[in-house]
Amino acid sequence: RTHEQALFLDRVFKEVGRTVDAVIALSASEEVVMNRLEGRRVCGTCGDEFHELSAPFTTCPYDKCHGEHLKRIEDDKPEVISARLKVFYGTIEPVLDHYQQAGKLIKVDSEGPVEQVQAAIFKGLEALKT
Repeated sequence: RTHEQALFLDRVFKEVGRTVDAVIALSASEEVVMNRLEGRRVCGTCGDEFHELSAPFTTCPYDKCHGEHLKRIEDDKPEVISARLKVFYGTIEPVLDHYQQAGKLIKVDSEGPVEQVQAAIFKGLEALKT
């Protein structure tokens, strides 16, 4: 999350004879992030996560709650998401710059369908190999 943590990770990996091979940065507009996070729900009984749009609640996999225990977690309230995003944007740029300069950064637009994002990640990983 921070440049200092990235440097620490690099040092730890070096100490054990490894390197960070790639860093995947998924990007999406603030509107998309807000919609995705605001729609998350967690079942208070079984702990499974659902989403109002992409994975709407139909039945509890443990057949315990039937939807009546779904709740929004505190971190998914709009004002909390906005505050978290401000902190994130304020700290992530140096991390991305660090790995970009090292030639290890893969930037992926994550606003599309899962299959499209997955394909872009694989394409970016393949490009790093060459």
